[in-house]
Amino acid sequence: MRTALVITAAALVAGLGLLWLRDSAPDTTAAPSAETGEAEPPQLVIQGLQRITTDYQGLWQSTLTADEALYFDTEDRLALSQPFLDSLTEDGEPVDMRARRADLRDGHRWQMHDDVELRHAPASAEAVSITTTYLEYDTITDVAQTFAPVTLVQTDRMITHAIGMTLNISTREFELHEQVRSLFYPD
Repeated sequence: MRTALVITAAALVAGLGLLWLRDSAPDTTAAPSAETGEAEPPQLVIQGLQRITTDYQGLWQSTLTADEALYFDTEDRLALSQPFLDSLTEDGEPVDMRARRADLRDGHRWQMHDDVELRHAPASAEAVSITTTYLEYDTITDVAQTFAPVTLVQTDRMITHAIGMTLNISTREFELHEQVRSLFYPD
């Protein structure tokens, strides 16, 4: 009887200790608060996000999908896991972007991280694919930029490597910042 009481008391103490540890552990999915520096939980969690935008006539402009979206109201930030943005330029050419993770701030400023890929006119003969580890993109100005290494693949005959890039997606004009090397493959 006494052994059963000791075991029960030990189990109770261990259980209370585990509850205390669980409640005191920081939430790793939360963003730090600007005022306190402590993590704040997201105000909204969406599994399997799909957002479609149209122009004023109701014509399709873009589709955003993500495995998971966490919204942080105090920062007006949407943290996305596996985001994919499929859109059209002003000229009606398709552009898509993907990454492992991204932050969308103020509804138009993207910060894409890890395995970032941007493809312009992916199904055409003039397709361009750009890969990098980090990309900032503003949907209002339609300008993307990075200071990370980039690789541009234009068709299967030209590959360019550089460090840093500024790209106007609508006009297809870009500037490579430094250490630019291109490889040309003849027909």
